[in-house]
Amino acid sequence: NPSGESDLSGWTIEAGFDWQSTDRTDWHFPRTGTYYLTAGRTNSGVISQLINLSFMASDIDSGRAIAKAGGYLGGDNQDQGRILVEYYDDADTLLETSDSGWLAAPDAHDWQYVVLPDDNGVVIPAGTRSARYSFLTQRIAGADCDAFADDLFLEYKLAAVGNTDPGVPSISAAGTGTIGVMVVQNYHNVDA
Repeated sequence: NPSGESDLSGWTIEAGFDWQSTDRTDWHFPRTGTYYLTAGRTNSGVISQLINLSFMASDIDSGRAIAKAGGYLGGDNQDQGRILVEYYDDADTLLETSDSGWLAAPDAHDWQYVVLPDDNGVVIPAGTRSARYSFLTQRIAGADCDAFADDLFLEYKLAAVGNTDPGVPSISAAGTGTIGVMVVQNYHNVDA
């Protein structure tokens, strides 16, 4: 939702009956742009996007692909929001999960920045071919679910190549020696 979408295209509603991309400022103000996401009158809701990552399979499998996910949560009435990112292989087996846990969104018109797992990101598990990005809501009080989201993101980057651990040194020397006689030792690195 980086551009504050004016509709829910690209999102799959998994739970909840009143999901909206809204510009209503009597509920909340958007963080950026004109729109933000809300579950409306739903007690609890789940909205998700499935993101195909197979185009970067070789970088993922080599351990070079790093992901960071998050967004901004806002709200009222102590209603809660949650960001969940699940990584799947090509057989739809769950490999790993990044989860913000339930967070009470700040009251009034403030936004809380949420990032998973942290600003450094996480190495995408080898074998990952897709990620499911979900925004979950839970009503605690009031008639509406006042947990809102804006500027949701999943970013990935590649780790720098060439900065690897050094090889294990190998020492070749004579098996015996004489006290007081200098012996030249040869050292070289062997790939680990």
